[in-house]
Amino acid sequence: MNFQDRTYSEIFRHVASATLTILIICFGYPLGVIIFVPVLINGYIIEKLAKTLDPKCGKLLKDLDAAMSADSPYSNPRSVAVPQYYLASTLDINKLIATFNQKIIQAKNPNGKLLYVQLKQRIVAIFGYHFGYDVDNFDLRSYIKLLDESCPDRVVRQSGMIDLIRQLSKRPFDPSRSPWEIFLIPKFQSGNKKHETKSVVIMRFHHLLVDGFCVRKCLRD
Repeated sequence: MNFQDRTYSEIFRHVASATLTILIICFGYPLGVIIFVPVLINGYIIEKLAKTLDPKCGKLLKDLDAAMSADSPYSNPRSVAVPQYYLASTLDINKLIATFNQKIIQAKNPNGKLLYVQLKQRIVAIFGYHFGYDVDNFDLRSYIKLLDESCPDRVVRQSGMIDLIRQLSKRPFDPSRSPWEIFLIPKFQSGNKKHETKSVVIMRFHHLLVDGFCVRKCLRD
């Protein structure tokens, strides 16, 4: 290919690229507006209507939360985070509940509104849209509990943690509650004599409630 042929080839590519851009602007954007604007308007109307008919109905799930809600936390969840926090001391369940209530459940923004209101809401479907819905008689003790309440002195070993975490990541949440819970293992044996772990906190959240940053904040607090 000589110099002149290469020049014509480059000109053709530029013209084709510009033509495609013009076609997208002229037809793609209007088509997108025609398709998505009615959907957004419909969602807005349904959200306002749902809140008017039932004050317990919270915000309409949008963006990533709406996408995550397609993975139902109450049937066969596949988007469950199960981080663990290993402690070198024995943690009391009552202290864990009180601390979580103070620093997370009751935390408020500068306007005085709860920061994590979604932790007190279950997920419901209304006219095909998913909403947060206030849980009746919310009780933090039903969300934060011992791993084995029938045997509080049960000792859990490191060898059993992999199977335990796998089971927790697949287990459906209770439909009457918000899709999260925390378990305390008060007696744990890591098998590492140099850095012995005495208790473990296991958090289980569906991703439509919190992301990795929020989980890390909970662990840090």
